[in-house]
Amino acid sequence: MEWRVYIKGDSYDLEELSKSLNSPELCVTKEGKSFILKSKDFNCLNNSEDVENEARTTLALINGAARLTLGMLKPLIVAGVEKVNEDGTRELAVFRPIIYSVRRRGKADAIPNCVAIARENGNVAKALQLLSVGPSNWVSLYNIEEIVEDDIGQQCNIAKEKANQKEIRCYMEKQGWAPEGAISRFAGTANKFSAIGYEARHAVDRGKPLKNPMTFSEAVSLIESILRKWINSKKSL
Repeated sequence: MEWRVYIKGDSYDLEELSKSLNSPELCVTKEGKSFILKSKDFNCLNNSEDVENEARTTLALINGAARLTLGMLKPLIVAGVEKVNEDGTRELAVFRPIIYSVRRRGKADAIPNCVAIARENGNVAKALQLLSVGPSNWVSLYNIEEIVEDDIGQQCNIAKEKANQKEIRCYMEKQGWAPEGAISRFAGTANKFSAIGYEARHAVDRGKPLKNPMTFSEAVSLIESILRKWINSKKSL
């Protein structure tokens, strides 16, 4: 018996994924006009609901990695779950509507590595899952950056105290993950009502007014850049 998960999305994204995801652990294949997600993990499951849930979890990692490497703006979705029986008969268990996405172009070569790292590292998985739905607001961007800071604190054995936040951010900047002062400027913008109004994390400002608030597009670019370099650093660990 084999479980096959039909996925839908932008044709460019799917074509690129089919070139890079091609192992027994995770594979995207094209059959006619359809794209199929396969994994040996699916075949250990007993029913279509479990397969769909596992596929959605896996797609969240793929979507986050694809956004990071391909610039994908909308996530791929599960379109159907099919069981292929030992005798070759097939049962289509689930079907979902098609969505399409508009996106900038990139390369998918790094996606398998991103997904592999996420499967071994809970912080990477969490960050990619947050990114998979898109950095839609300042709070979601801040949450992603917070995950990276927490991970660096654990890696460098830096206590989780606000006084040490500067030390963690300095470490990230020394690694070349962000320009000097950019992380603090991002955090200051995200936190201050006077800088971005109702999108801010706090309704009451504390400390001095921010002289040069970051634009949202600058913030997206910064956090995605940090995320790429942080995940890439995991290759050598």
